Amino acid sequence: MKIALKYGLIYSAINIIWSLLMYVTDLNRSDSSWVFNLLALSIPVVCIILAVKEYKATVGGGFMKFSEVFKHGLVIFLVGGIIAAAYSILYVKVIDPDFMDYVMEKQVAGMQEMGMPEDQIEEAINRSAKFQTPFWMFTWALLGTLFVGAVISLIMAAVLKKPDPGEIA
Repeated sequence: MKIALKYGLIYSAINIIWSLLMYVTDLNRSDSSWVFNLLALSIPVVCIILAVKEYKATVGGGFMKFSEVFKHGLVIFLVGGIIAAAYSILYVKVIDPDFMDYVMEKQVAGMQEMGMPEDQIEEAINRSAKFQTPFWMFTWALLGTLFVGAVISLIMAAVLKKPDPGEIA
């Protein structure tokens, strides 16, 4: 698991740098920020590929079971998720404290475009404000990362597994 921990830390570092680049270039507030967030999903995928390659070369004798690939992927996402969740709190509290206001304004604009009445918009905003505490931000960021991580890890395990034919009986 040392390999997975190593690549989880690498994923975290790259993810933070990516986030800071998005902030500095103001791409995090553009209408196409979702494209860059989608592109950022390639970071953990590359980390999983590199971790599997290193595992096969050093520990696995050229082989790696589905379950091992999945575990490595999940650990990479777990480490990355914990660090990303903590960083997201730092980001919205210190680095870009106006970001949550920006997100709320975008949500209000979207609800207004859909024709939602003002009282319902206000109620929705008040409900979502309850989840902007550090505890909930950390929890949702971590759970979201783990869910996406489980799906991506399953796919990567199916693609990258190479079981030892000597173990199959």
